[in-house]
Amino acid sequence: MRYREDIETRFTARHKACIRFSGDVRDRVILDVGCWIGWYERFMAEKGCKFITGIDTDRNALRKAKKNVSVDRCEFVCASAHRLPFRANIFDLVSMFDVLEHLPVNLESDVLSEVNRTLSMGGLLLVSVPNNHFIAKLFDPAYFLIGHRHYALNEISGLMEKIGFNIYEVKYGEGSRKLYR
Repeated sequence: MRYREDIETRFTARHKACIRFSGDVRDRVILDVGCWIGWYERFMAEKGCKFITGIDTDRNALRKAKKNVSVDRCEFVCASAHRLPFRANIFDLVSMFDVLEHLPVNLESDVLSEVNRTLSMGGLLLVSVPNNHFIAKLFDPAYFLIGHRHYALNEISGLMEKIGFNIYEVKYGEGSRKLYR
């Protein structure tokens, strides 16, 4: 079978876990940082979010996302997480699934601070990162080829607390955390 970049072909158990972890999104305004081809936007729209904005720096992925998700309450924006083009305090929920490990080294704090700026008071940040475990690294070719980073629980929790997030729930086995501002 030829490789295809579409939601049905590329959808994994990890994606399903992220959707479950998002909980009830009805009437929430959501920002998805690193939206890729729009898989999260599609399912959040189906779950009844008020509005969702997906951002990515890959214009080709954004074109695919626009084809994959065609609902009125969704938009896709070419933007970097370093300088989010949004007002402060406007999102009820921000998701960052498999994004932090792709940022330039030591810029995680800057990006998370920028995300924090856009979250409304009581807003929720969902983060998923690769687990810093030797087995996880062993099965991640990008770790060896391009230095794909993995994070330990205390490392990511400390980073979040330093920025001002209160940790509400941790699902370490799934690599996800719920963080409230």
